[in-house]
Amino acid sequence: MPEKDASLMTIKEFSALTHTPVDTLKHYDRIDILKPAYVGENRYRYYRAEQALQLTRILFGVRSQTYLSDIKKLLSENNPNVTMDKYRQIYSNLEERVQEFQALQATIANLSYYFNFYKQHEPETLFTTYFPEYFILRSPKLDIASAVGNETNIANEFFLKGFHHNHWPHFLLGALYDENDVRRRDFTSPSYFLKIDHPEHYPAEETIYVPGDNYLCFLYRTHTRRLPEAVSLYLDRINAAKEKIVGSVFSMDIVNSLLTSRVSDYHTMLFARCQEESPAASTKKRQPARTASKNLV
Repeated sequence: MPEKDASLMTIKEFSALTHTPVDTLKHYDRIDILKPAYVGENRYRYYRAEQALQLTRILFGVRSQTYLSDIKKLLSENNPNVTMDKYRQIYSNLEERVQEFQALQATIANLSYYFNFYKQHEPETLFTTYFPEYFILRSPKLDIASAVGNETNIANEFFLKGFHHNHWPHFLLGALYDENDVRRRDFTSPSYFLKIDHPEHYPAEETIYVPGDNYLCFLYRTHTRRLPEAVSLYLDRINAAKEKIVGSVFSMDIVNSLLTSRVSDYHTMLFARCQEESPAASTKKRQPARTASKNLV
């Protein structure tokens, strides 16, 4: 083996300098994307410090999830214009993934938010909390006495509608009864609703604004009651407590299939906006219930 150039470093030294695993450097050598500056008679690999610049370019591509074959092609062409075009494409792809990751994060945040209600409140008891304003998509009314398969198809189609540009809709699917249903106590035909955070992506006639306010809430074990029965009980409890609500009654499974495969563990929350008390009736403003997490809704 000829005398080693003093400027060369072993693969372990180059690995330490660049924070790149030795096995990764060996793989890059095997696929001819980053060859050692020198290979000794004993097959030891040696690198120069300036090769870290090429490695940085490779790792940049890898971290942006570009195929090694594409990175290798860019390196061999060594054309700044072609490389810049590729970077612009990477930027667009990253933008898509960022939105997807944000939606997934928001799904987890909302699951956590609603799960706190399950942890803090006993089933079939009333409690009040504040929900900020939001927008929803609402499906046509459906007959819950109809075939389960048909109802499931409606739910699936509506849920998939929430995938804007194929992104996960981070808000949870629920059901609602409008103010007329509640007034008539007719719970045979609820609608599905899906909370959305970008109403501008949907036709205005398909979106509904839900104002921020105090909401009167009620949990129940999903498998123990059908929705119409649970809503009737909820309204009876509200009347017994001499409380008043206004607008639609919303239903959402807050312990659901994303959290457990046991249907017996499912819990549903019913909630409706508290009717504003007149100053003559009460001078005491209703206070939101305390929760351990942010109001993400």
